[in-house]
Amino acid sequence: MQRFSEKYPSPEAVVLTFNYVLFLPPGVLLTGTPTVTFANLVGGDQNPQALSAGPPAIDATGTLVLQPVQGGLDDNDYLITASCPTTSGYWTPALPAILPVRMYPTKYGAM
Repeated sequence: MQRFSEKYPSPEAVVLTFNYVLFLPPGVLLTGTPTVTFANLVGGDQNPQALSAGPPAIDATGTLVLQPVQGGLDDNDYLITASCPTTSGYWTPALPAILPVRMYPTKYGAM
């Protein structure tokens, strides 16, 4: 499962990239409207859907789903799952990922 880099709580806004390249058969691309769901794994955020800062989109290559996010509560980990129809017409792959939100991100050595 993918784990995104830690993000600072509000007001930091980032775009999460779900890369389907390794999961798509040759000649198959993402198409249609992607769906992204938000759930809280660790912490007490009762409204994880509030992380969404806009609708998800497919990039120009047809292999990435891009989801803008903003906010989140300090010391919460979010399970974010992107799914999207494909040109195969019968398969809608889903990719889960974890987004940690930290006031003092450990990636910078602070704690």
